Amino acid sequence: IFKITGRKATSLKPDSLAEPNGITWDAANGRFVLAPLSGTAVQVWKEGEKVPTTLVTGPGGYDGVEVLSDGRVLVTSWADSAVHVVQHGSMSKVITGVAGPADLGVDTKRMVVAVPRFNDGKVEYFKLP
Repeated sequence: IFKITGRKATSLKPDSLAEPNGITWDAANGRFVLAPLSGTAVQVWKEGEKVPTTLVTGPGGYDGVEVLSDGRVLVTSWADSAVHVVQHGSMSKVITGVAGPADLGVDTKRMVVAVPRFNDGKVEYFKLP
């Protein structure tokens, strides 16, 4: 992850990131949420911090990540073919049986999540509870 200021690039220490695959901005908390492919921790990082911190741990193999307006975090996991919701310091499955769940998109007006199935070349839509 790089920050470009003028002509200068600065980055986080690469070995602290566990190969982030997904990244999103959490405006309410002024931080980035990182969904790493390696490791089991969904991470958060604020500018000025040398390394990210763990938000919550789960199955790993993360890809997509989105922060909802109510503060919940959605994250896809290849490890268990699911979409998880992070809230109140814990992670739970909200959508299951989605093989190869890549990045995701959220229709916040209708509370519908779009999950690309990477290996199948299709997108599935699910209503969030």
